[in-house]
Amino acid sequence: MANTLNMGSKISTLRKQKNWSQGNIAQKIDASQEIIGKYECNENLSLLRW
Repeated sequence: MANTLNMGSKISTLRKQKNWSQGNIAQKIDASQEIIGKYECNENLSLLRW
């Protein structure tokens, strides 16, 4: 469960290190900006597989 709680903050931190907006990363992975925001808030991590 700890990995799930940290995944959103990891996505956000890495995105910001690259100076990407949520829109930039969404475009790179063919997703919506809303989905990226949900990932970062840990609201939609069930779609991620690791």
